[in-house]
Amino acid sequence: LCVTCLAPTLLGYWKSDLTVSYGYGTGVAASAALIYTLLGAGVAPWITAHCALLVLYGTRLNVFLAYRETFIQFFRDMSARIEANAQTRGPRLSRTPFITGCAFLYFCLVSPLVLSTAWTGFASSTLAPLF
Repeated sequence: LCVTCLAPTLLGYWKSDLTVSYGYGTGVAASAALIYTLLGAGVAPWITAHCALLVLYGTRLNVFLAYRETFIQFFRDMSARIEANAQTRGPRLSRTPFITGCAFLYFCLVSPLVLSTAWTGFASSTLAPLF
């Protein structure tokens, strides 16, 4: 689960704004998909719905961001300005605290799903390898 939250935010080393855009959408969707995959069938329907909604939310966000950056010039220019400002702040490795902080935030954002599974008794046996 930590990897599914951290890996997408590592895009921030390439372009600074990707940490909080595609990193967020992908982190949430991948974490929910991982939890759903590990739980499998037989869980409470509301947990399945929670997983599905988070996957759809993250996917919808990424599709929206891709559309926005592809077809609206203002957002392409804004992304270029953000990257230009980020490069004046120092080397790419200086982004590490921000990137890891965002990954931790995304982990906290999917923690209600982990708590939901804990209340039904699945977390102790099935999700233990996630931590």
